[in-house]
Amino acid sequence: MTDKCDFCSSATYKRQGITESSDAIVIYPLYPANYGHFMIVPKRHVSLFTDLTNDELISIKGLVSTLFNAFHENGQGDGFNLLSNNGQVAGQHIPHFHLHLFIRKEGETSPFDVLSKKIAVDKITKDEWDSRLKQIRSWFE
Repeated sequence: MTDKCDFCSSATYKRQGITESSDAIVIYPLYPANYGHFMIVPKRHVSLFTDLTNDELISIKGLVSTLFNAFHENGQGDGFNLLSNNGQVAGQHIPHFHLHLFIRKEGETSPFDVLSKKIAVDKITKDEWDSRLKQIRSWFE
């Protein structure tokens, strides 16, 4: 890991990390589009989905399952969406591949409405963000 890329920074993992596998880590975004918004990031610095190894793909798939199952078991998720922007023209702002996972509950605002700026992101306080992170991390202890 290096500290030149936000997703390669050990400080990012320490502050925002939820759980990890051998090849990828789950982080909770500083400005989540919904309660169940996560980013799954390969530990190896790669720019695009097409740069991932098969082992990294399997690892990422496993983390999606782990997160969804934890939310579902805790009554916080009934389905999920996946999103990845690959390349600057596709809206990728950080040149390190990452997969957005949005775990959804019935009746919840669509994170895609938030991301497309149709609806403003819910402003949560630092204390609320910390509380969410603590609760979610507790499901993986």
